[in-house]
Amino acid sequence: MDSGRVGFGRFEFEPRLGRLTRDGHRIKLQPKASAVLCRLLRNPGDVVSRDDLRKALWPEGTHVDFDLGIKVAVQKLRAALRDVVEEPTYIQTVPGVGYRFIAQVTAVEPDTTVGPTREVGPAQHFRRRRELVWASSVATSLGVTVLAIASYRAIVYSRSELPDPVVTPFTSNPGHETDASFSPDGNRIAFSWNGPHEDNFDIYVKQIGPGDQQRLTSTPEWDNHPRWSPDGKWIAFLRHGGPGPGRVMAIPATGGPEHTVAEPNFNGSMTGTLDWSPDGKWLLFTTRSAADRGTGLTLISFETGEIRQITSPAGAEPDYRGSFAPDGHAIAFLRYRARQNRLMVLGLSRSLEPVGTATEISFPKTITAVCWTADSRDLVVAAGDSEDSQGLWRVPSSGNSPPRLLSYAGGSAFFPAVSRQGNRMAFARWSRESHFEALELDSKGQPTGPSAKVFASTRIEYSPRFSRDGSRVVFQSSRSGGSAIWVCESAGTNCSPVSPPGLMAVNPDWSPDGKWIAFNTNSESGSEIDLVRSDGGKPKFLTRGTTEFNGAMVPRWSGDGKWIYFECGAYAQVCRVASSGGAAQPVPGAAGWFADESPDGRWLYFSTGGDIKPGQLKRVPVSGGAATEIVSHVWGRNWAVSTTGVWYMAPRGNDLRYLDLATGAARTVFRTEKPVLAGLAVSPDQRRILFSQGKEPPESDIMLVDNFR
Repeated sequence: MDSGRVGFGRFEFEPRLGRLTRDGHRIKLQPKASAVLCRLLRNPGDVVSRDDLRKALWPEGTHVDFDLGIKVAVQKLRAALRDVVEEPTYIQTVPGVGYRFIAQVTAVEPDTTVGPTREVGPAQHFRRRRELVWASSVATSLGVTVLAIASYRAIVYSRSELPDPVVTPFTSNPGHETDASFSPDGNRIAFSWNGPHEDNFDIYVKQIGPGDQQRLTSTPEWDNHPRWSPDGKWIAFLRHGGPGPGRVMAIPATGGPEHTVAEPNFNGSMTGTLDWSPDGKWLLFTTRSAADRGTGLTLISFETGEIRQITSPAGAEPDYRGSFAPDGHAIAFLRYRARQNRLMVLGLSRSLEPVGTATEISFPKTITAVCWTADSRDLVVAAGDSEDSQGLWRVPSSGNSPPRLLSYAGGSAFFPAVSRQGNRMAFARWSRESHFEALELDSKGQPTGPSAKVFASTRIEYSPRFSRDGSRVVFQSSRSGGSAIWVCESAGTNCSPVSPPGLMAVNPDWSPDGKWIAFNTNSESGSEIDLVRSDGGKPKFLTRGTTEFNGAMVPRWSGDGKWIYFECGAYAQVCRVASSGGAAQPVPGAAGWFADESPDGRWLYFSTGGDIKPGQLKRVPVSGGAATEIVSHVWGRNWAVSTTGVWYMAPRGNDLRYLDLATGAARTVFRTEKPVLAGLAVSPDQRRILFSQGKEPPESDIMLVDNFR
């Protein structure tokens, strides 16, 4: 192929000269585009990776923006071939990998009109061919190198002329503002705010610069995740929290009557997915297509209501937080698999049909949201090891380059949005107060006074657990950066981390002898249980590769130390595993979360609600059996079993109550000023209660980034 001509469609290409013709007419082709075509034609039908193209286009040691250079070269080549990326005839994009030449290629008789011909032997023929290839390679390399240097200088110069990004508050209302969406011209932002009384979310619009915000919706239901239509006429949003099913709604961007676009089967969760297709004809959201399938990405026609399923994952693991590339060639989304959010990119045809299967882009942090840059080249993701370390990262949608932290965004950054015009980005900056309070009790279980702040810290603290002798407390905290396991004496002194640095560690619990701590961390398979000595050291893996239940959450040690109970599987189910290791097994009848064994070792208690949701508190015999309801409503994991009764927070998390198991009588013990968050601990002598208190939902403001690039 290096010296002869090849044909495809109405085109012929002569690699030695870099000459492309269409129906005999010369087509101008830039050197980089010519080099890409040479590489693709070398093995038609095979995928050529971006790394192979990089090696073909640039000599070793060249410093340029390789991804940008490859993308521009392919765009130039497609323009010369009059090819369309969505429905290609010649060059197919393989998302996250590279490109493939898909047209049929045929050899064309070499040009014999220049110079005389003579017979040559095999050795001469080979030498002549090698010389031609060498000459072609040198010429191509020189051309590419010159162009690469020029491109590099242009890129460096243009970037040096751009001002630095500037971050300023866009909103400063009390309460919680989030879910920013730019108008098509980039001059206004729609967002969701829970209002001056912090009691209900509605949709608001505000001009960038001076001016008041305009309230668009006003209902007792929660309205969030607004998205501006590409023509600027509509704002679509999600409505839920009322007596009926969740709905996709739309309202004129200037205000007026709203209407229901769809009432899909959200399976109890709206999952924060809503986006317009670039042509404004479709809305992307999430539904569950069948009882045996997970929640997947779905399109609904804004005009006709036609519904098309895009993804339908197996099991109960959802696809959500979907976002269209501005040019419509792909969707980026999160796939919750094995207790972790996976960053996925799915290619689309011009008619928005899936092209191939979704490709996972490896990412080292826990991801909560994703959006595209205006050029459809990169992704901006919100990710981190804990809430206050959550930052914004930029990563090529190809996945071929490592993510780059946008340090100017700072920490506690969530839900990014990029303007299609004006080099702007917006995001929500959260501020969550979370600290430990201790309530002292007398011998009759009555408070001796108000609760007091303990284990003073300015960071986020959850999940306290007393040791069995009551002398120490273990908890998770972000005071050392990411989420880590800390141990303090019960008086709040001698605090120190025990989990290894850099490891995201949550949900700790003591072994009965106080020598070990079980906790959760993440692996490639999902959430796992590890063990670490209470004075620190190298962790021991307990469940990695041994459980078939799709992750292991919130470990709790049995009274005899032989078992560790945990929340397992995609559905609510309590399992247990031997503390020495081995296969995990479900506990019959224990269909719920947050299991804990009674002090006498007879009963296994569990709740049916989520982390910050109401549910029932039930129990089964430790060997399993029929479940019995103990308390009709408890708040999340905020309950603890003592030798005589159950301490629990009643919905919505402000009333501390005590149930006497002997008499069945319940009483209110204490009312907190703010809701109790994740975790309630009672000392073994029932004279002290420790809980995590803060603001829920958190405070947040919309931040605006100018000069985003």
